[in-house]
Amino acid sequence: MRDRALTLLVTASVFSTALLSGASALAETTERELTQLPEIAEALHEDPLYVDDHMAEELGEDVVSEIRSLVEDGPYAVYVVLAEVPTETASAPGRIEEETGLDGAYYYMSHGFGVAGVEGGSQESIRLAIWQAEDEGTELSRPELLTESITLFQQEDFAEVYDARLAATIRGDEEGSGLRLTGGMGLALGGVIGAVLLGVVSAIRSKKAKGKQQIVSPEGPQ
Repeated sequence: MRDRALTLLVTASVFSTALLSGASALAETTERELTQLPEIAEALHEDPLYVDDHMAEELGEDVVSEIRSLVEDGPYAVYVVLAEVPTETASAPGRIEEETGLDGAYYYMSHGFGVAGVEGGSQESIRLAIWQAEDEGTELSRPELLTESITLFQQEDFAEVYDARLAATIRGDEEGSGLRLTGGMGLALGGVIGAVLLGVVSAIRSKKAKGKQQIVSPEGPQ
């Protein structure tokens, strides 16, 4: 019995050591691959697509080329960062936008997490891409989600499409599970929803209008 307990103890010790070594190696790798925001901001002034070597290898040349074509050939200014930065995924696009100081839609995808954007354009396009995939019963990979989101944002009627889909989601049209309200509560909620939708659409249109002044080319924003 004591021998079995000793064996289990040794096994657990070895396993724990392996986990710690693996975590240490992962931390060192992540630290080595981190790209600082000022470096990315400077690069985005020259090229709207920033890709570190690790992400370029992970995604492959075809995917990176597709993303570049969506960024550079569309009517609006779009900036995409494919790298690991020293901040949380959700807050990274906003931090990058602040550091860069250029108007446009910002998308961010790191080595192992989801796709993130900024409210007022890119985040809404990510949301819409997910909704549409759910409607079709499909699940998008991270690269697919990114490319579909950029494609949606670059469309002239994106704000209207998002507005309609958001309204349908709030009403619960697809499943008939929307919140049923009558009388004053319904009118009040309708007013709030209308104001929110108007604000969202106005923000998207404003950002896209600014982006029109910065048509993206291979040499960077004009």
